[in-house]
Amino acid sequence: DIELNKSRRLLEDHPSVVNEGFVPVTPSKKMRFFGILDLMPGIDGLDVSHDGKYVYYAAMSHSGLYRIAVNDCINFNAADESINSKVEYVAKKPLSDGIRLDNSGNVYITDVEHEGIYIVYADGRGETLIRDQRIHWADGLSLGGGGYFYLADSDIPDQMLQSKEHIKEHSPYNIFRFRPVR
Repeated sequence: DIELNKSRRLLEDHPSVVNEGFVPVTPSKKMRFFGILDLMPGIDGLDVSHDGKYVYYAAMSHSGLYRIAVNDCINFNAADESINSKVEYVAKKPLSDGIRLDNSGNVYITDVEHEGIYIVYADGRGETLIRDQRIHWADGLSLGGGGYFYLADSDIPDQMLQSKEHIKEHSPYNIFRFRPVR
């Protein structure tokens, strides 16, 4: 609440928001650092449906896409523990970073391990939509003007824990665009 300068946590430690122990493995490397530290983040994809009814979300190192009604989040009473029961499983998904919904209710999900984009159609079916070796780490998605999606490729496998000089030396980092499914 920006007017009251207050916030709250919902679904903390709910099975849908924590990792399932999967470590992303890209064509260039397993996301393990110093031989002991694995990259296994929780929520790293979040979008609100275009009708404003649902928040869709996904943990990166998790196999599921979930949603919860916006009204359930807004009207949550801390004395009422039932919010956990309001979470809906939507579909299976790959290890992902970003998600974005189109105007038809399809959910586009980055696939960090397979250089691409996965789609969960509004009817719940899912499939790989794009796979391209030029994509090093399918990061964030944006639905922009002209009917295009934009995909930021951050190349995290080669950039994480590197110096500013290394990051600059390996630039530029790409933004790809594609049209959504009709």
